[in-house]
Amino acid sequence: MRVKILSSTSTFNGVSYNTKKTQNQKGELMKLVNFGYLNHSDNVAPSELKAFLKAHSQVNDRVKDKQFHAMISCKGREYDKKELTEIAEKWINKMGYGDNPYLIVFHGDTTNNHVHIVSSRIGTDGKKISDSMERVRAQTSINEIMGLDQKQLFNELVIRALKMNFSGINQYKLYFENLGYGIKEQDENLKFFKFGLYLGEVSIAQVESRIQHYQQDKKRAKELSAIFDKYLAIYDAHPRPVYEILKGNRQGKQTGYRSDFADFLKEKFKIDLIFHGKEGKDPYGYTIIDFPGRNIFKGGEVMPMKKLTNPIRQSEQHPVTMTIISGKEDCEAFEKLYGADKTVFTYGRKNDYRHISTILRSILYDFNQLKVGELFHGVDIIRVNHRLYAYDKNRNLFMGIRKFLDAQEYQALANQYTNPLQE
Repeated sequence: MRVKILSSTSTFNGVSYNTKKTQNQKGELMKLVNFGYLNHSDNVAPSELKAFLKAHSQVNDRVKDKQFHAMISCKGREYDKKELTEIAEKWINKMGYGDNPYLIVFHGDTTNNHVHIVSSRIGTDGKKISDSMERVRAQTSINEIMGLDQKQLFNELVIRALKMNFSGINQYKLYFENLGYGIKEQDENLKFFKFGLYLGEVSIAQVESRIQHYQQDKKRAKELSAIFDKYLAIYDAHPRPVYEILKGNRQGKQTGYRSDFADFLKEKFKIDLIFHGKEGKDPYGYTIIDFPGRNIFKGGEVMPMKKLTNPIRQSEQHPVTMTIISGKEDCEAFEKLYGADKTVFTYGRKNDYRHISTILRSILYDFNQLKVGELFHGVDIIRVNHRLYAYDKNRNLFMGIRKFLDAQEYQALANQYTNPLQE
């Protein structure tokens, strides 16, 4: 179960977005709570809900963006609309918004069922409801509701990690860091944190004892080398930097690297490639976390970095038939990104690929990070000349995104990329 805190505004446009979904039969209003007389009215207009929220919030003029907007999603159809609504109500109360006016809208138009919650950040006492460590509390609260014990999950992970075959303590640390854990070394122990919470520790002596039994799994290294050779003829392996996105869509520090090849391995084989380098420079090496084989390899044990990222491979690729939707401008954008020497273009129509709308909405709403959604669906979202494009690698489709989303959805997606779109 995932929680995502969405953008705050002064206009409560989250109401418009969600009520529009209900009008298009893509959503259903499940709850209208603490809206006074509006609770008993038929056919309440979005403008009335906005006006009520504004009136509730106007007692505090120090807070500019007063909207509270969040989304709770499950995996696939694991929970239905009533179950998600009950979960959302429990979560709202844990987060301190239970006495406020709020609405809950169910969406079933993406691959994952989810609900949106819209309320005010101003409490009934006129004070701003605390947003301290909000994102941490949001996920912790939903975990508590769902009966997930983060410490129990961590303890299970410690057992699995010590069954991995690794040659150094930095590889052991990397196993956890790759899963979102922070680590501090103190008093001969490794202390682990996640979501700002201390979860436990492992003695360094215990890790070193496991390292003493390390033997390189040469058979598995050979298998991985064969997998790499096969798919490097198809996917681009050159690492590209990934940056933290700060408030206001500003670009923050570099958080790592990714490549199409690495994304494919993670999705298809549950193999992670983690590149090592300094910000602003190409990586100098990489590590392979082979979850199925329970191995952590230095990249060079399977394939040297130079061979992995050799650009000559790209010129050896087989010709690819690429469907472009819908015309010349999209072709030019594709050529600018990937070149066209090995590409045969065909043309498709929007109505023939309606599934793209569902995929794009899923990427936008079903995942905490866009890149996770892109990886899940095998779709790259790319900006070219102030426009957003989607490259569906599974179907060899390339298209401008605007024609598949409404204006609000397109802008919501664009806002999560650095540099606002220029119309």
